[in-house]
Amino acid sequence: QNMPDITGLMLIRAIKSVNAHLPAILMSGKSAEEFKTDANFNELVNGFLSKPFKTETLVNMVKSLITTENKSNE
Repeated sequence: QNMPDITGLMLIRAIKSVNAHLPAILMSGKSAEEFKTDANFNELVNGFLSKPFKTETLVNMVKSLITTENKSNE
């Protein structure tokens, strides 16, 4: 199901305008290749999950991003 009036990338852009360092995971029924036509995709998105996905996959990605963030803050 699509979000009304806004895309996932638009939401990430809005969030990053407030906090540019906040990691973002984009979850979509579309493939990552469809989003990579956006020039800023790699700068905006720290992880991508194609729906449907397993909860374990999401948990592992979040853990990985937290670990990466913690290392960059040391």
